Amino acid sequence: METIDVTEYRNIIAKRINELRTEHDMSMEEFGKILNVTKTTISRWESGSVDRIRTTYISTLSKRFNVSPGWLLGLDVPKTKTTDSQQQLIESINSKLVWLSESKLEKLIKFIDEYL
Repeated sequence: METIDVTEYRNIIAKRINELRTEHDMSMEEFGKILNVTKTTISRWESGSVDRIRTTYISTLSKRFNVSPGWLLGLDVPKTKTTDSQQQLIESINSKLVWLSESKLEKLIKFIDEYL
């Protein structure tokens, strides 16, 4: 497993918070109001100068913007959370895929690529 230094980790979190805020075209002040923090706090988060961010803030942002808390925390996971129905569908598809031969799986992938 690859190690990451603390500064690099902070920078990843800082970039993701900035990405989330700018993607929703919000000022630091507007973004801060969601969490009841000042624009100075948001600025410090986005500059990577904060050691850690409270889990309650991460949870609130995750719910408000439908993003994965793990993604916000710098993990290599999908940005958007899946809904329960999406997760059920994924599990259903996966349970069927394990029974396909390699050639049928390749045909299915080709079909999906063409369909999309």
